[in-house]
Amino acid sequence: MRAIRPDAPCPCGAGARYRDCHGRGVVAAAAAPSAIARPPVGPARFAAALATLDALDALASRAAPDPPPAAAPRPLLVREGFLSPAVCALLVEGFERNADRLDERAADPFWRSRILYYAALAHEPALQAAMREAQRGFVREIARFYQCAAPLHSDTVHLVRWREGQSMEAHADNVHPDGSPNAYPWRDFASVAYLNDDYDGGEIFFPRLGRSLKPKAGTLVAFTGGLEHFHGVTAVTRGTRYTLPAWHTHDAARRDRSFD
Repeated sequence: MRAIRPDAPCPCGAGARYRDCHGRGVVAAAAAPSAIARPPVGPARFAAALATLDALDALASRAAPDPPPAAAPRPLLVREGFLSPAVCALLVEGFERNADRLDERAADPFWRSRILYYAALAHEPALQAAMREAQRGFVREIARFYQCAAPLHSDTVHLVRWREGQSMEAHADNVHPDGSPNAYPWRDFASVAYLNDDYDGGEIFFPRLGRSLKPKAGTLVAFTGGLEHFHGVTAVTRGTRYTLPAWHTHDAARRDRSFD
């Protein structure tokens, strides 16, 4: 009896070399079971070959190391009472008062006429002060909760309005669903402060965690930018939803210098 050579035809009859077919994963040809004694022709020979392949597959399974267990997703950061009712009301009222300053030129039509940026509120020092204080709180809470060793910076902080029927499909903030980098690969964390709760729908959901949240006004929800915290927003079915989202990075070159 001889061991099956890696470059020999695979006994399954597929015509491929053994190393490219059922020999893949076997540690070494010398460790493989001996080749079968082949009946001359016909179904008996094929059945014997299949039996040998089953043995080889079993050997390969035993020889190959078990894959490392997938890391459990890190928990979500949820802080009720992060913003006071007075600050929430200030930001919602300020949003509507400055509706003429909403971004009308967003590259993605989904966001047009819905976003109010910090930089557009230089004439509203109270609003900017509230947003700046929230941004500092975002960074402080995220760095502590996720035990960040490197300094954390914010790259964007803005106010957003969600009207009835608006939703967002599930996504990650720094990668595409296939794991390849998207347009914002530096975004290590995201945060959302909820400014009201007098609406229906509009829940943030995390498919891979099996979790959905409709936070109370003033709550902070924060999470990582990768696939472990794949997330979306269900449709708002009644009322208007107001949020203060932000994104955070360890890359100081990507920070919004308005918050320095």
